[in-house]
Amino acid sequence: MTARPQLFSWLFVAVLLSGFFQSFCWSVLVHFPGFLTEMGADESQIGGLYAASAAFALLLQPLVGKAMDQAGRRAVLVVAGVVNVVTLLLMMTVDHFGREIFVWFVIHRVMMIALFSAMLALSSDIVPIERRTEGISLLGLASVIPIATGGMFGDLAIAAGGFDRLFLVAAVSCLLSTCLVVVIPRLPPSDLREKRRGFFAPLRQANLLPLWLAGLVFAISLEVLFTFIRTFADERGAGSVGLFFIVYGGVGLIVRLALTPKMDQLPGRLLIGGAIGGYALGYMVLGGAQGPVGFVTAAVLCGCGHAVGFPVLLSQIVSRIRGSERGSAVAIFAVLFDLALLGAAPSVGVLIELGGYGLAFRFIGLVVAGGLIGYAVWDRRFTPMGRGGT
Repeated sequence: MTARPQLFSWLFVAVLLSGFFQSFCWSVLVHFPGFLTEMGADESQIGGLYAASAAFALLLQPLVGKAMDQAGRRAVLVVAGVVNVVTLLLMMTVDHFGREIFVWFVIHRVMMIALFSAMLALSSDIVPIERRTEGISLLGLASVIPIATGGMFGDLAIAAGGFDRLFLVAAVSCLLSTCLVVVIPRLPPSDLREKRRGFFAPLRQANLLPLWLAGLVFAISLEVLFTFIRTFADERGAGSVGLFFIVYGGVGLIVRLALTPKMDQLPGRLLIGGAIGGYALGYMVLGGAQGPVGFVTAAVLCGCGHAVGFPVLLSQIVSRIRGSERGSAVAIFAVLFDLALLGAAPSVGVLIELGGYGLAFRFIGLVVAGGLIGYAVWDRRFTPMGRGGT
């Protein structure tokens, strides 16, 4: 019997910690809309700012993917990390909503998307193929824990020193992540045995198309939830945002730890189906939630979906793409979340205005369920129900 390849090493721990500090930087900034309101922005200006940042990130992702494949993941992480730290510190000098905050915020968001993409690619690089889904899942704990705690720590930072303290905490966290990346040895930028076809080649690759559909549905589930859960909680009075994300992140952590050792042995399509199905059910429950029971139940279902969806989708994408195009494929995966923010979030906002949260959330639940069925039928044309990473 062949021994399983080693997973844990100092390199694995360094990437795990770097990912944790990067995710913590993103998570505490969930309070950023409050800063914009304090600077004089209204709801439409805040929405426009986020949409503009997503559009710029989409335009620049081909360059990020090319840089990851040719210069290497570490180079992207270091450059984007340094620029992000400087930008966060510059935000502390802003005293009104205007061109200055627009520029700094757009740069910050583009850098965060680049960091997210490069960290995902680096995570897939350092784990053995035989334990790919397990390794990516464990490294993904670096994002699950900050999701559960970032909002609370952001509250504490603002209470202690206002939004300047919040930006300082985020900048220090990003700096710590970048310092850890610097000590990681430079890995080969890509597998040069197969020629790189260009950034958009993975987007057209036949056996990746079902995964892009599943990834988009997963991204819609995530972005709509993060965009509207605050206002939903305020209107329904079913519970606080802190409660939702503590349950969401806590359940996600438990499920991730329980399933991680088995993920490479379980059918990948079944895992993706369970993850997206969890979000679909969560939205259905959330649409009818009038009190804490439904609110918490939805958090449990969505947290389960988040815990499984990220590592399995990323592992399957990486397993089907050329080594020379891995960075581009991961960058496309990250783009799906910007597409969801640009398209789904405004549409759901209109639905909420027309028919309330019940209609909007149940509609999203049906859309997610339909996307899941489409993925399952489409993917059967290309693969048997193989293991989590294949």
